[in-house]
Amino acid sequence: MGETAISGKRRYDQDALKQIRVKDLHARLLQIDNDIARQFASDLWHRMISGGTIPTAVIGGNANDIILRKLFGMHSGSGLRLLERLRGVRMAELLLADRTLLLEALGSMHWSWSLLSGVPRGLERGTRLDFLIHYLECLPDRGWRLPWQWMNVSIRVLAIMLMLGLSSAVLSLAMSIPGSGLVFGILIAQLFVNLPGALLNRYGRIRLLVLYISFTDEFVEA
Repeated sequence: MGETAISGKRRYDQDALKQIRVKDLHARLLQIDNDIARQFASDLWHRMISGGTIPTAVIGGNANDIILRKLFGMHSGSGLRLLERLRGVRMAELLLADRTLLLEALGSMHWSWSLLSGVPRGLERGTRLDFLIHYLECLPDRGWRLPWQWMNVSIRVLAIMLMLGLSSAVLSLAMSIPGSGLVFGILIAQLFVNLPGALLNRYGRIRLLVLYISFTDEFVEA
């Protein structure tokens, strides 16, 4: 799959993220005239709702008016980069592709992934949705060599090990401070340990949004 953008897939920037609202994203469902693609996008939308990627209510406002830039939050840069790379991926073809073509789409991945990560054999909609979610970053040229679930666990383990080391240093320093230094140190240490997981959980939700945008771009007019 080359770097050339698929027809209909637009390029996004920070300004575009400020112009697109939740209601605009949801309206894309009504613009898809292919039944299989529309149901696929609808399933993905419901996953985003249930997973908290798309809020259903906000204090003092309307959730439908939330802009895309706010949904991306601090991950707007990584979200835009992934959207750009996915411009060269024709996701609609992967909905109906046989197992051989799916394996070809993952040809750049490390050989070890196939030992524990299966590729769907059937054409069940839910299975294909799981496939695109798990391997999203692996689909572009020169993409990830391991699927999201592997990367997620690996990064969490490494980050926690690093943060535990930093936490120990903070606690040692805090214990030498009179008064409430120890309490402060414990709070900082807890922040260090919890931060990587919080960031990864947030990115995990954002990548669903990227998948939805990139997929529906193939069926709706910019």
